[in-house]
Amino acid sequence: RSLEETLVQLVGHSGADAKSVSTQLENIMICSQHRLGRVIQDYVSIFEATYSLPLPPEGSDFDDTDMARGPYLTRYVAFQGMHDVLSFIACFSGNFIPSLFKRVSSQLSEQLCVTTFRRVLFPRIYPTLIRLYTVAFKDEDELLSSKMEQFRVLSYRDVALQVGIEEEMWNQLEGIEKSGNQGDGQISLDLVHPLDDAVTSLQEIASCSSPEEKLGVLKQTANIIETRLSKYVSSFGADEFLPIFTFVLATSNVDGQNLVAQFRFIEDFVGNDIHYS
Repeated sequence: RSLEETLVQLVGHSGADAKSVSTQLENIMICSQHRLGRVIQDYVSIFEATYSLPLPPEGSDFDDTDMARGPYLTRYVAFQGMHDVLSFIACFSGNFIPSLFKRVSSQLSEQLCVTTFRRVLFPRIYPTLIRLYTVAFKDEDELLSSKMEQFRVLSYRDVALQVGIEEEMWNQLEGIEKSGNQGDGQISLDLVHPLDDAVTSLQEIASCSSPEEKLGVLKQTANIIETRLSKYVSSFGADEFLPIFTFVLATSNVDGQNLVAQFRFIEDFVGNDIHYS
């Protein structure tokens, strides 16, 4: 009750900033003594108990939908778990959270409440949830990994040409990279990646636990590429950008991070306010 009283006082105070209100909402959502915090805690416990399952025995003929021989984490179960989380999050959309605080429901921002809820929920379920995505999209990730493996025997220049970067553009990229290195300018780009800062940025994606954070990594990577492009192209669009992004992806050695699963996680769970912007 004291947590809720503090929230009421904050919302009623004209000088209260959104960060303070969000912090107090978060305190409520992680408190097992508050009804909202208890609901979230109970869901997390049920989700973990339901979907923290072993994989089917290697080489078994286990039917994807057959639960009679024991609970295993099959693709069917993984998709069930993903949809369970989507449904749970949908329950907290709109005016649901503000309506729980009747004294200030009209003053609480729906978007602030939903954003805070997602910030509390995702770190608590992420390890199990991303495992569901890894299982659900295992075949797609293995296919991507095999394709990326083929690039490893090629020079950076050959990879660039393979993914559609025009030779003239590559030469300009190469020139920018060489001009930034000390020495006689003869450094091979087979040893020095021309977009190593973009690669480093992209490699951060697996360490993030929320779709917004992962999307932020993609935006950061895109910004690095755009900054590099702007050094030698006065205007550019998708025709210039996408091949370079593909080049960064193909040479980033992040295939072991289940990129298909990571991207599908972002697509499914990124907030609607970002989805439609």
